[in-house]
Amino acid sequence: MTTAWYRFDAADVLFFRDGRPFNQGDPAQMAITSLFPPHPTTAVGALRAALARGLGWSGRGRWGKDASGKDITETLGDGGDLKQAGLQFRGPYLVHDLAGPRFPAPALLVRETTGARRLCRLGPGTGRDCDLGTSVRLAEPKGADGKVKPVTGAWLTRDGMQRVLSGGVPARAEIYLADDDENDVGERLFAREVRVGLARDAKTRTATQGALYTAGFVRPQAGEDVGLVVEVDTQQKLSQPTSPIPLGGEGRFAWVEPTKSLDLPAAPPPEDFKRATRKDGVVLLYTVTLITPAHLPNPWPESGKPLAGLPGRIVCACHERPLMVGGWASKHFKEKDWGPQPLKAMLPAGSTWFLEIDEGAADADALRKLNGTHIGGCQDW
Repeated sequence: MTTAWYRFDAADVLFFRDGRPFNQGDPAQMAITSLFPPHPTTAVGALRAALARGLGWSGRGRWGKDASGKDITETLGDGGDLKQAGLQFRGPYLVHDLAGPRFPAPALLVRETTGARRLCRLGPGTGRDCDLGTSVRLAEPKGADGKVKPVTGAWLTRDGMQRVLSGGVPARAEIYLADDDENDVGERLFAREVRVGLARDAKTRTATQGALYTAGFVRPQAGEDVGLVVEVDTQQKLSQPTSPIPLGGEGRFAWVEPTKSLDLPAAPPPEDFKRATRKDGVVLLYTVTLITPAHLPNPWPESGKPLAGLPGRIVCACHERPLMVGGWASKHFKEKDWGPQPLKAMLPAGSTWFLEIDEGAADADALRKLNGTHIGGCQDW
């Protein structure tokens, strides 16, 4: 198994839809703004298409065969099936200034609403009895002097994420906030632009009466050298991708090329885990944070239950509302089921769980090896 890395750089603005309809006359159409970064399925699909073109695919119909006569699906998979090609993708990761990745702030980070507005952490609270059961533990702020609010839309540097994984909070220079005039997202990473468009008749190539629409685009900051990076684990040698390629909607393009590997934050060693005393012994506490969205199988994880095959049991969790992610199946991949695909509920990047394992368990040493691996259904991306 070898690993390759590919970087996307926007040729102009980009547009990535969420799960809401984007049709003429829909009441929600005026509020459509682009996601960023795109969902993993979007970035992976664009990269696979670019690699297929590098192998000789024309851009239309089935992928066919490469120059050696080998079926391209043996190298890049067939539709949503990546297992036959032995592929596994990670990302996309937002990168800034070629200095490393930027991560969505974990949901356990909150900010005081008054005074110095310090950053604080959430942690498991005391047990409570409610309709969900006995001794339910909710996440509560630790060390805050007053009310707190989530840092929604914030991004961390690698060093900032490392501090959070080690039990601390990022320094001011290590976090980009959506409402900070000194170190904000719009100035450092990407800005949003709302544009008004006019639909054209495909036959006459003239404007269609009454077909004005708006779309909120995203512009990665070119001066800051912001791009997207995707990691690929493969058993075969991949081709040079064709560039530029279509990326997202509204006819937008991006350049794609091989790039160097990213240095992801390291997991803290088991000896640094916090310890707590329970009635049946001592337990070690650790956290799991998503750096890209994940589709978890039903039923979704609950307190006291395991999380996607990881060792230990859930104490509590911090996450925002699920994302509704759709997709499109081409006719030549699914003859009886092509077109828009049903929406799937996925937990957003930054979602964090607090878990505990028994002290001395063999699982403690195995945890470090799980850093940076997939959970949920994302192994099929």
